[in-house]
Amino acid sequence: MKKICFILSIIVLSLCISKTVYAATDRVVDHANILTDSEENELRNDIKEIADQYSFDVVVVTVDDASESNVVAGADDYFDYNGYGYGSNGDGILFYINMGTGEWSISTKGYGLVAFTDYGTDKIGEICSPYLTDQSYYKAFEEYINLSSKFLKEAEKGKIYDVNHKYKTTSDYFKSILIVLIVSLVISAIVIGIMKSKMKTAVSQPYAKAYVKDGSFQMTRERDSFLYSHTSKTAIPKSTSSGGGTSSHTSSSGSSHGGSHGSF
Repeated sequence: MKKICFILSIIVLSLCISKTVYAATDRVVDHANILTDSEENELRNDIKEIADQYSFDVVVVTVDDASESNVVAGADDYFDYNGYGYGSNGDGILFYINMGTGEWSISTKGYGLVAFTDYGTDKIGEICSPYLTDQSYYKAFEEYINLSSKFLKEAEKGKIYDVNHKYKTTSDYFKSILIVLIVSLVISAIVIGIMKSKMKTAVSQPYAKAYVKDGSFQMTRERDSFLYSHTSKTAIPKSTSSGGGTSSHTSSSGSSHGGSHGSF
């Protein structure tokens, strides 16, 4: 009997340990319950591919805490106190969504401060925020993971996405296509307008002499009179530049973090 109790205790302890390890290493933590189980698993699979390829942690966390006063600190603390990050430097990035306050924060650490500059994390937030506003949460996290993978791939080549080294994201391509369409429509409208104007047989003349019969008017004296002058000045704006890079801050655990934050 004692032997059976001992075995059962070992099994229960093992299950508890397994659950604890899983909770500490789960890369998709949906406390706010805004994702389906299948969506969570899809995101986990995508994240695992990045982890296997780059040995880099990509994490998604959602909470529903209206009392949270600092979403940046919330993201940093969740990163630090839940064992995320690869290697001794804790290489990783965490996307933190607080449904209670309608805010998001991206926290980077270790190599994350290198691969994800301020400009880069701002770009991720810019692309993902509209999906959060539209309640397309899975799409927002999917974009975040895809962008994380692309940024890491370019960083591996030494091409850090930053102010002075931009490359097009999927969103940028769509914007380019939209611009081309608008320009094409404008040019088409101008061409059609020109063609339409040429179809008119009678066109008003801006000068009176077009309506004067040749030889019916002779000028005997001519004089130029100076009436007034007008001078306009336009200020030339000074060029500004930014060195880019990553700014960092210290979390409550004493770790250095980078990232961005905003609302949706």
